[in-house]
Amino acid sequence: MIVADAHPLAGRGTVKLRDLVGEPLIQLDLQPSRENTEYLFASLGLEPDIRHTTTNYELARCLVGRGLGYSVLIQRPASHLTYDGHSVAVLELSDDLPTATVGLARPQGSPRTAKYSTLHAFLVAHEAPEASASIRR
Repeated sequence: MIVADAHPLAGRGTVKLRDLVGEPLIQLDLQPSRENTEYLFASLGLEPDIRHTTTNYELARCLVGRGLGYSVLIQRPASHLTYDGHSVAVLELSDDLPTATVGLARPQGSPRTAKYSTLHAFLVAHEAPEASASIRR
């Protein structure tokens, strides 16, 4: 989640979604970002106040940087500085949220590329303890 650097919660590091639910949401309308945001709100029984919708990731960051609302992103921005020169703060959600299922697939017989092997190693290293012990190679 991102807020403008000038936002009162910007320095907290973590935040509960309900702390922002009454403020304007800048909705990133891209797959799977929109569905993820809707799922987060629904799982907590919250209703967002969607004021702006965009399919452009950087426009969402620019609107947030200008103080027009907050945005829920599924990826961490590479820079806190937006294209139009404003700064945003990243906040982690501290709500008790349902876990997500992540899978990694490749066509049978295709070579294991360096990217595939690196991502596979990352997923195994970060596997939740309650997850299935069997991971297909």
